[in-house]
Amino acid sequence: MSVKGLVLAFNVKYEEALKASDDAVKAGSDSDYYWLDRGSILLLKDELDTAKRCLEKVLDNNSDDWFWISRVGLIYLQANLAAPAIGLLTEACSIKGDCPYLWYRLGTAQTMAKNQGKAKFYFQKALEADPKYRPALNALNKTRRKECFIATHVFGEDSKEVAILREYRYSFLETNWAGRLFVKIYYLAGPGMAELMKRFPVLEKSGRQILLTVVEFLKRRV
Repeated sequence: MSVKGLVLAFNVKYEEALKASDDAVKAGSDSDYYWLDRGSILLLKDELDTAKRCLEKVLDNNSDDWFWISRVGLIYLQANLAAPAIGLLTEACSIKGDCPYLWYRLGTAQTMAKNQGKAKFYFQKALEADPKYRPALNALNKTRRKECFIATHVFGEDSKEVAILREYRYSFLETNWAGRLFVKIYYLAGPGMAELMKRFPVLEKSGRQILLTVVEFLKRRV
């Protein structure tokens, strides 16, 4: 009956959902699944404090169990609450480090929090656990479509200059609206500019000097 309540909540029938949850208790259902589902319902209803108390009951009963810790983390993730999701999924991964799904979901939570560098790291951790794990491969391919096109062409994919520029993008540009606008424009123009540099070496030489100046400046800030 608690699952019935969750289905009702997803259909925005919150009062009916909570009644179904209460009926589950009256029927003797006081399991961790009940508190998990009730917490989910309350999150959907935007009653964060009450939802948190329900979910904490699950964590209190299963403080060392990666399965329950991750389940609560995934509920927070589903509710677009990145911070608690990251904390719980990190804990679950520290217990169950061979599960690619957990690393992938931790990467997803970091993406939600706009921590793209960390997201990429955790997607790679998922692939270390399972090199063929398709969701992580897809997520990494998506991040690779957002690379430092010009710097990669000028300095090389694994260069320290590219690493510095990417870190600045993740830690500063993508944390404010003006920076995100700049990044969006760069993603549109960057591939074409990199192609021009391939065709005209003089442009590549000028671009290298400009980027080296920028990198030297960022070294003192990143």
